Amino acid sequence: MLSFEEWLTVCQDDIDIELAENGADRELDFDPESEYERRYDKYAMWYDDYLDDRLDESKIPLLLLYEKMFLSK
Repeated sequence: MLSFEEWLTVCQDDIDIELAENGADRELDFDPESEYERRYDKYAMWYDDYLDDRLDESKIPLLLLYEKMFLSK
């Protein structure tokens, strides 16, 4: 699993573009750090779902593909 810093390095530009396109970054109470943390938590929960004791081995290729997508950017 990627650390927060690794994940942010890979994903920050795409997130910033998305937030600018939908206007979220212009809201008065907008906090980009909270948004990055929320999205990283979502990534971490998704990752953990595939590594728990009930891991379906048929889903391992999906996990590897998902992580490769983050590392290839």
